[in-house]
Amino acid sequence: MNSVGSDDSGYRRRSDTSRSCAGRDDIEPLLVRPRKAWRILDCGNTRGYELLADGELDSFIDGRARWITMESIHSYIERRLAEGVASSTRPQPRRPTSDRGEERSSGDSAHKATGSPANTPSRPVRGTRIAKVAP
Repeated sequence: MNSVGSDDSGYRRRSDTSRSCAGRDDIEPLLVRPRKAWRILDCGNTRGYELLADGELDSFIDGRARWITMESIHSYIERRLAEGVASSTRPQPRRPTSDRGEERSSGDSAHKATGSPANTPSRPVRGTRIAKVAP
């Protein structure tokens, strides 16, 4: 009997000597898809494609699939470690840009120009009634 199951059962199981993918985990791929590269680098789509646009990572398109070389991922990590960026700097919190601050201040001046206070809503608050004036 070559299979684990009985001959009359109609089912056959693979024996342990059959071909398997046991050794595939030991082989490092030469190319990876973007999603896997972002997982390796622990970054998101935006940052990953910024790295591609800046020339930090090497990639090419084969048909409709983009491939990124593992060599470029390793060299990027080595460059970052050599710069000392990975261990010496911490990410800065996001701050509002100066453009946004100017828009807010100009909006406040618009209320002052019309004579209405800045904290009063320009439209009625929900649930309040507006008295209708007869013509």
